[in-house]
Amino acid sequence: MDIFDYNSANTGTDAPSLPSSFLSLVDTLRDTSSLSGDEGDSSSSSKLDSSTRAMCYLMKRFIATKPNSLLPFLVSRNGLIDTTVEVLVMLLTSSGTNNNNRESAANTSISCTASNSSSSASQDIREMAGKELLTIIGSNSYLCQKIRTKPGMFSSLPLSLTIPRLLSSTASASSSNGVSSAKASSAACTVLTDIVERYAATNADMLAKILIDELSKYDEGASKGQSKTERSPEHDYPMISSNALCAKFTGSWRRSLLENPARESNAYANILVEIGNIMFQIPQSSVPLTLFGAIVGDGSDIQGLLSKNQGASCHCEARIFRVTLDLLELSLDKLKKSTGTSRQSLPTPNLFSRLSPLLLLRRIPSSYFRTLHRILIGTRHQSDNKRAVRMINELSDFLVARLDVETKGHHQHITFTAEERQLSAELAARCLPFVGWRKQDVNENLEVGESLNCCFDRVCAPAFTELLESRFGPSDCSMEETFKRARAAVYAACHYVSVAEDNENGIGIFGILAFVLKVISIEPTDNQGNAYDGHLIQLQTGCIDFITLCLISCVQRQLQCEQDREGGSRLSNGPLVQELSTLNEVKKSDSTSTGSIKTVRMALIEVFSLVIDIITTRKMRNNSGDVDFKSFVRKNNQRREQVSQGETIEFSPTARTCLLNSFILASQRCQPSQLTLLARKCLPKTIDWALGGRIDSDIRHPLCIAAALQMTFVLVTRSKSLDVLENGSGQTRKDWVRRTHKWSLAAIKGVVTSDSPYAISSMRLAALKLILALVSIDQNVFSENGGCLSPSEIVETFSVLRGAANVDEEPAMRKLACHILEAIQKY
Repeated sequence: MDIFDYNSANTGTDAPSLPSSFLSLVDTLRDTSSLSGDEGDSSSSSKLDSSTRAMCYLMKRFIATKPNSLLPFLVSRNGLIDTTVEVLVMLLTSSGTNNNNRESAANTSISCTASNSSSSASQDIREMAGKELLTIIGSNSYLCQKIRTKPGMFSSLPLSLTIPRLLSSTASASSSNGVSSAKASSAACTVLTDIVERYAATNADMLAKILIDELSKYDEGASKGQSKTERSPEHDYPMISSNALCAKFTGSWRRSLLENPARESNAYANILVEIGNIMFQIPQSSVPLTLFGAIVGDGSDIQGLLSKNQGASCHCEARIFRVTLDLLELSLDKLKKSTGTSRQSLPTPNLFSRLSPLLLLRRIPSSYFRTLHRILIGTRHQSDNKRAVRMINELSDFLVARLDVETKGHHQHITFTAEERQLSAELAARCLPFVGWRKQDVNENLEVGESLNCCFDRVCAPAFTELLESRFGPSDCSMEETFKRARAAVYAACHYVSVAEDNENGIGIFGILAFVLKVISIEPTDNQGNAYDGHLIQLQTGCIDFITLCLISCVQRQLQCEQDREGGSRLSNGPLVQELSTLNEVKKSDSTSTGSIKTVRMALIEVFSLVIDIITTRKMRNNSGDVDFKSFVRKNNQRREQVSQGETIEFSPTARTCLLNSFILASQRCQPSQLTLLARKCLPKTIDWALGGRIDSDIRHPLCIAAALQMTFVLVTRSKSLDVLENGSGQTRKDWVRRTHKWSLAAIKGVVTSDSPYAISSMRLAALKLILALVSIDQNVFSENGGCLSPSEIVETFSVLRGAANVDEEPAMRKLACHILEAIQKY
């Protein structure tokens, strides 16, 4: 008789009749496991000896004959100790069947039905074992160790069984701290990653659906704010959002599907496309977009992948190219269905449905589209290049229609929401090349009959040209629409500055700057009405934001470059960035306009220097090698006026104040670690300019001085240190404090020939605020012993402050001066 044949055992409602050999084996396994640690003990051995494993195998054979009764008995008798876990793992990973099934299979007359029944029985055993293991995946150390060496042990189980339990284990572990929680979360993440790797290429639709269904349940519980005691057992989900839960494991999915050459090349694209499809089906739910965004990440790790050895870089780049094209095609199909083929129809009234393809495209990292653009001018993936160019051009048509920036056909208006217009402007900067590549620049194998559409040519140039034309002649459309299109184009340019890679062609930034400088130079005119002035001020605000972003981006990129030279982290924007730290280095490395192009980083450094020069000299020389003030309108042959090469362009105090406001905003918005570099790049020239002569109504206008003082005040107060006044030019910190103090006193007491009381009042108040900042940050500034000021300077300061506190006409000046005097006397 086969010792594993228990078909003759009692199958009634009572416990099965078990022989002593089985019970003895159960007890032996319990005693053997207790030698290495109790149940749940973290010190439990990660490896069983061969004799113990042999006994586990015998137990597995016993259970396989009658799993419905023997498996629960083992678990209830011994608990989930190491040997029990080992038996369960053997049952889960076993591909064979029991002895009786094997004997039946040997019979040549076996029917197909019997074979299917045998396979079904084996699967039932695996599911029983898997359910037991999934309940302890977050608490059993021995199982965690087994998962590390065999992460695919759960691959035979249905996704509807494994994914909910693995997500629950991860969520529960996230709600507690400690080493055991970290191990539990790591084990669940390992199994989830293995499942995604196996199913993404072949069953991505089912995988995506189950993931989204389960993640939605966590958001539902969190949104209701229910505690565990308030929820029914079937809805007992830990209090964690789907966003936080996705962040636990999706990074490992991305790295595996992109890096591992053993994985199917289409797996990464498949899972993202299926998530996108579900997002379009339920656009009102945020979970699909959350999962999509968590998987693709922010793109910051892409350059690290692409900079590896050539083989790894090529297959990673190919997968990024593939997924970008597939997602672009998916979104374009949805755009066509939601907006129709006619520009005058909107067949989809649901705003969520119309926004969903735009939101999906915006969530794709800009580095993915930059990779696609780079490949288009290379020789790789030639069979897909034509398809890529076609889709980029189609996307540009959709975006232009939503922004309505083309001057032709304005009578065919479509009503798009503000959200659609904003998203379209962002996508124009993210998805399209910012400056165009003509047919002769693209891979010659493309055989494309048209140019590759770009953001500057399709969005910026038409809107800017139309606005400038309206200033010098009649326009065929309303003033409000003209300004709205220009604002949308400036917004797109602002977004581009924040996502552009260092080594991209930066010539487009000069074209935007040319328009921006023109707009901030326009003075409001009463004869065109208040409506015109209101639209102009809104556009000028957008132009100030563009310059602000250029300043911050320049400092950020240069700081990253300096850290890299000092042995810091790798540049986030790739290895091709030229490490240039000064404008002189840029000019040395750059050639003429007909030679090599200027990169984005080189362009931003020039913009920074140019803006400082305009502020301090009020002039800009229109040389062919520098920024051409009217270049982009002349390029499009839309401007009646022509500017001779070498002409000097002057800027009004109002325009220069706008530029200084950009520096104030940059000082307020930049990261604390960037303040010192920003100050080092702008303060020396600014202070030299302010102390270079008397305050007047021209080059040192009170409004400009007030803005410069406010900029210095923000830099000093945000950094909470006077060290920002040092610039490495050889002068000490004490020298720069004295110069700043002298500048402030001159602004308070100086004789000003200006017809603007507001400008004078603003300047004097800003000067007092800067003196207060100097005192508050370093109380020794006014100390006679070891202070930064000489005795005569201290006497002069007290005299000026007492005069302002006692007899000044401005109440705000008197109040602030009294406060400063109290602070100085206190210290």
